[in-house]
Formats: sequence, structure tokens, C-alpha cells
Amino acid sequence: MLVHGVRRGRLTDRHVGDRTQRARPLSIGLASVAAGLLLLAAVRAPAELFAVIVVVFVVGAACALVNHWWKLSIHAAVAAATVAVLVPLAGPAANLGWALVAAVGWSRVRLVDHTWPQVLAGVALGGPLAAGTFLALA
Repeated sequence: MLVHGVRRGRLTDRHVGDRTQRARPLSIGLASVAAGLLLLAAVRAPAELFAVIVVVFVVGAACALVNHWWKLSIHAAVAAATVAVLVPLAGPAANLGWALVAAVGWSRVRLVDHTWPQVLAGVALGGPLAAGTFLALA
């Protein structure tokens, strides 16, 4: 979908660097996750799996909302959310994943796709929101 949007001139690039162009791709992604949640509910998926996908939806929706006004790093938010969910699932050793979150943040700044405040905002949104949502549901 992103490549098609770039080819048709609707999107400036496949990374959707222009914040004003992110609403449609993010909305389509959220609709896809919502459809997956309905399917998981219909087949009575395990509670932890369902909770993880709810986390994906909640963090995605929060990122989409913030990106309406400000370009926070979705990459950093998702990386932090992943580690925040892995720690209760896999145990304390998963805390090593925070080094990967730092690497993701560094790469986003190094590629000049984000500033440090945008990366830190993504981590601050994704980590606690994911942990709270997962722990409330699992």
C-alpha cells in the first residue's frame, strides 16, 4: 500500500516522513488490527495472545492520535512496547531488550527521520501504555 501511494504521488516516501500524510496508512493499519482482534475473539484465542494484539491496537491508536499534531517516533514506541510486554511474558532477562530500544532510537535520529525528543516521546508513550494495557488484560 505504501509503495502504491508513493508511485501514485499520494505519499512523499515509503517511510511517510510527512506527518500530514500518516493518517490514512495508520487508519488502515488499525482497521487491520481490529479485524484481527475480532477473528481472535471469534476463535477464542488464548488470553495472552489476545492481550498482545490489544496492546498493538492501543499503542497504534495512541501513536496515530499524537501524530495528528506532532511526529513522534512510532518505531521507538513499538520497540518500547515490545520490550514492555516481553518482560512479563518472558521474565527479567527480557529487560536486555531495552538496549535494542536504545539502538532503534539512535538509528531514527542518525537517519535524520526523528529528533531525540520525538524518539523519547515514542518510548515514553509505547512502554508504559503497553505494559499497563497488557497487565490489565493478561
